[in-house]
Amino acid sequence: MLYQVNITVPANTSKTRPKIATLKVEEDIITKIGVYFPPGCCNLVKVAVFHGEDQIFPHKEYDWLSSDGYLIEGELYYDISYKPYPLTIKCYNEDEVFQHTVVVYVTSIEKEYVKLYEAIRDLSKVMKRLYWVFTGEEIG
Repeated sequence: MLYQVNITVPANTSKTRPKIATLKVEEDIITKIGVYFPPGCCNLVKVAVFHGEDQIFPHKEYDWLSSDGYLIEGELYYDISYKPYPLTIKCYNEDEVFQHTVVVYVTSIEKEYVKLYEAIRDLSKVMKRLYWVFTGEEIG
């Protein structure tokens, strides 16, 4: 499932009083988060995604995301402990004149589909090995 939220961050929004948006994810596993910074943000708008007090995107050891005219994405395997699972998106804006609207994307999947994918992947590896044993040729 793909979720999207547009967040307009007013000029002079401080890090100590960020603009906050909440996103409720219904599936079990968050697989990807992306943030689009439209042209004109000039790295002045900063975004981070949290679960409770824990920063999950970007990784908590890094500063908040910023960019200009670019989509920043990250692959995750973040297991959701309860549903619906509220994510908190915090944004601040160091631009003294203009507000900016960023777009946050979250992709998620149910655990049962992850298990099915893993089973198919493992079966594919076995089939490739068997093919190599019988033909001596590798399959990409």
